[in-house]
Amino acid sequence: MQRRGNGQPASILPARTPGRRRGWLRPGVLAAALLAGVVHLAGACGGHEGEGRAPAERVLRVAVPPDGLLAPPVFRMEETQPLAAEGLVIEVAAWRGPQQLRALVASGSVDFAGLHVPTAALFAERDLDVRFLGASLGNVLHVVTDDPEAAVLEDLRGRTVAVPMRGEFPDIMFRAALEESGLTGSVEIRYVATALDAANLVASGSARAAVVAEPHVSILLEKQERHGAADRRLYASVDIQAAWARARGEDAPMPTAGLAAIGPVARQDDVLRQFWSAYAGAVAWCLANPGEAATLHGAAERDEAALRGAARAFSACARVPVPSLHERARMEDFLDVMGAQAPDTFGGLRPGDDFYWDPVEAGGTDARP
Repeated sequence: MQRRGNGQPASILPARTPGRRRGWLRPGVLAAALLAGVVHLAGACGGHEGEGRAPAERVLRVAVPPDGLLAPPVFRMEETQPLAAEGLVIEVAAWRGPQQLRALVASGSVDFAGLHVPTAALFAERDLDVRFLGASLGNVLHVVTDDPEAAVLEDLRGRTVAVPMRGEFPDIMFRAALEESGLTGSVEIRYVATALDAANLVASGSARAAVVAEPHVSILLEKQERHGAADRRLYASVDIQAAWARARGEDAPMPTAGLAAIGPVARQDDVLRQFWSAYAGAVAWCLANPGEAATLHGAAERDEAALRGAARAFSACARVPVPSLHERARMEDFLDVMGAQAPDTFGGLRPGDDFYWDPVEAGGTDARP
């Protein structure tokens, strides 16, 4: 199965206007398209009828960017139809950019979304009914360098690092890690437009260090193994989110992104439990079969190195999803970090109790394999 993406990171966050409820989505805040996907459950009460389908069938339309790391499990669900016995049919449609995604959300046609935690929190602040089901992606940001000895943030002291998307997730997380490690002002930041620009700069030798997000990190290193020059090698030197966590005395992967329910379906616990169980099973399958999972990723359309890199990235970043209620404290810490570095965008975010979810409290069982 092959799918084509737009090849560029994009943003889906709602803007915030001081002093009142924040405005709608604006481009350019968070490289969420590398990680995010959207799930549309058509007809929150009655469901759509597709051609040739019985009226009782309920269609779950899933829109994801094919190059995002949330995509392979969703594509797996489309192939296997794990909820067919319950009358739920899963369909996937790749969205082609943030404008299309914003239109889906603004029109009320989106019921589930694969989002960064801060993105979901901003949607909730926008008076949308949002329930973040749980994170299935952990650490995704690395500093890639040409120095085999660089292993911790302290090794970047006095260096210049190319950082994509000023004021967005990669920049905010990198600056937060520097601050937690006492390195603010000790590392010079060179801002570039996109995550792909940062990867290309360090790959070409125009920069000796750059903040790069997965799956670009793994694809870059895999291509180097196959085609790189012998006189210059690149290394994934520092896991940024892990460095931030270590400075705070933590060791578990940060809950970065996962599935959120938006709109009326957020209070339909039976649908949430069914979809959560199916998604958890699909993630577990992908983790057990990363090579096959990579064939469901947009990288599969490019070349063998990209395919192997996507498999490596999924293995490194994905995890069996954890219900958000179990990680509430760590998610709130994450929001606090984002707010401290970008107060105009993320300051003061603190979703209420109904933002968090646990399938057991919702009347089911924990679906984690």
